[in-house]
Amino acid sequence: RVGSSDFFEYNMNTCRWDKRQMPVLTDGEKSVLTLSIQGYTMSEIADKICLSPDTIKKYRQRIFEKLDVRNISEAIVAATNNKLL
Repeated sequence: RVGSSDFFEYNMNTCRWDKRQMPVLTDGEKSVLTLSIQGYTMSEIADKICLSPDTIKKYRQRIFEKLDVRNISEAIVAATNNKLL
């Protein structure tokens, strides 16, 4: 439904549709993702938003966990497709 954070996922084990919630990204995670889309590296992002590269790395790890992806390219696609940005 438009404007809702709910979606349905088919469960192969139970053969039923399960209601799920879209992950919610924090403002910091959104900033990191937006700057990654623009082509900035982790160190450039850290300089741009005045954080340490280790903090940026933690933000990216949390983004990967929330979106269930393995790299920044997949995270960008998932966030864009799910209109999280």
